[in-house]
Amino acid sequence: MLEISNLGFGYSAKAPLIDVRKLRLNNSQHLLVQGPSGSGKSSLLFLLAGLLQPQKGRIYLGETEMTALPAAARDAYRGRNIGFVFQQPHLMAPLTVLQNVLVAPFMAGLAVEQAHALALLEKLGLGKLAQRRPHELSLGQQQRVGVARALVHKPQLVLADEPTSALDDEAAEAVIGLLLETAESVGAQVVAASHDARIKKHFSQTLSLKGE
Repeated sequence: MLEISNLGFGYSAKAPLIDVRKLRLNNSQHLLVQGPSGSGKSSLLFLLAGLLQPQKGRIYLGETEMTALPAAARDAYRGRNIGFVFQQPHLMAPLTVLQNVLVAPFMAGLAVEQAHALALLEKLGLGKLAQRRPHELSLGQQQRVGVARALVHKPQLVLADEPTSALDDEAAEAVIGLLLETAESVGAQVVAASHDARIKKHFSQTLSLKGE
């Protein structure tokens, strides 16, 4: 369960960039955050991840109030409970696909379940590519590795920043479908920030940001 109440955040004192009075997502629901460039979509994801702190308001993930945790505790909690799919995959060039996926639980101090990681890669159509390096993959394949990396530690919440921005219609449909399907298979909720109207139909809730 994800819950936001009276959330306010801005980079200046003029006006809040983000003002969300009330939002609740149950375990079976996913959220699409929409808005023009500069409206605060990525900032909201960073707030949900605990990478930014709001000027006011509270964010709960399950029974934990993220906004009440000290910085070090937020970092540890994020590593164990949140997965992040970046717009650019940011894979580590010297590592294989499998090693890139297993970085997430290793860095969080969690058990490294290689069999689970391989099963995720297989589900995402990457099973035969587990020992390849990032430079040997297409952009779409790299993005799917990013999805696997975000999901491998079985997080409560997956945050995705513009996951389909560089993809054509067919690839966008495939990536968002795989992201949501695979997230649900590990019991995770998804919050995606995107200006891509093509993917709206996949989400049970939407939030529109206008910015300053």
